Amino acid sequence: CVNSPNMALDVEFAKNVVYMSVFGIIGTLIRMFFDATFDESSPTGLDITTGHGAVFKALPSNGLGCFIIGLVASAVQMKLSPEALGHDKQGQKLTPARLEVVLLPYDHPWQKYKALWLGIRTGMCGSITTFSAWILQAVQMFSDGEWVAAGFVYVIGVEVPLMSMWIGMSLAVELHRYRQVNLDKASPLEERLLSGSTDDSSHALMVPVPEPAPPRDTSKEFTPADWFVTFVLVLLLVGLIVGLSVNDTPHKYAARWFWLGAMLAPLGVFVRWQLGLKLNNAAWLGAWKWLPVGTLAANCLACLIDGVFQGFLSYRHQSEWTEQGLKSVIEGFDGALSTVSTWMMELYKLMPADKGTKAESYARMYAYLFLSVIAASLLCASTYEWST
Repeated sequence: CVNSPNMALDVEFAKNVVYMSVFGIIGTLIRMFFDATFDESSPTGLDITTGHGAVFKALPSNGLGCFIIGLVASAVQMKLSPEALGHDKQGQKLTPARLEVVLLPYDHPWQKYKALWLGIRTGMCGSITTFSAWILQAVQMFSDGEWVAAGFVYVIGVEVPLMSMWIGMSLAVELHRYRQVNLDKASPLEERLLSGSTDDSSHALMVPVPEPAPPRDTSKEFTPADWFVTFVLVLLLVGLIVGLSVNDTPHKYAARWFWLGAMLAPLGVFVRWQLGLKLNNAAWLGAWKWLPVGTLAANCLACLIDGVFQGFLSYRHQSEWTEQGLKSVIEGFDGALSTVSTWMMELYKLMPADKGTKAESYARMYAYLFLSVIAASLLCASTYEWST
């Protein structure tokens, strides 16, 4: 049957994969560009990040990805109450469910386009940020005896992304409040009520205005916009293949990890997405249902692979293709498999919504934070030392 529920689910699944793939590639390219631009060995001469200091290589991209995910967060993710959201043009209170993106007006047609925001949040932000590269550099610095600097890598690696996400959220909230103030000023009914006007003409303004019909749900069908994004995905893949095949630089193998890594990014995003769907808040976790096991597993798996492959890269007798392949997995697949932006959003979710909340929420937040960092570091360190 053409309109069967299974086919509708297949269409929605395909749309999600397409959007996450496109934005996953874009996010990975942004991250690798940042790493190459701000590194101390970069020809740009910026010398901002280093492989042997507290300002680690992945810090700029982790900060940017967390800022973006905070900027495009939903009202539910920000834990905003209806009182904080205000009202719509009909005078009805806005509910958090109506604001998929606080940054946009509540009646913007993109509010209902969940595949787009899944692509931006899970695909792009999750790929701009990388948990595994952060942990790997800290482990390498510990292995080289740079204990103090490695400790600062851990501290800064948490504080900068968390603050960046908060700044993004606050900007989105302030823009929403600005729109609400202008909406209040433009409301003739409210002006009359505040001024105390009681003439008969004011009663006409009190006639309830019917709420406009909600936009049609297009999540179960391919729209022209979806076909355009699919076309962009094809162009990106073709461009990456051309970049991988054609290289006129003196060191013809030197940049191939860049193109191959971007091609592997969608696979990393997909695995992370599926782990989150299957394991986060799973009923079988029982009392540990609050723990985002899917994200924890994705980050730990990426750190484990990074440790093994980075150790193998220390062998100088490897072929050029082997070296480039290992690096592409570290930068592309593992960089997209692990995430700091989603991790930060989950830590924020575990924070108390108000002062009256039990302290247990803080305990869970810190438990998730330290469990993620310690478990990933131990896995990465053990495999790194074994493979070297």
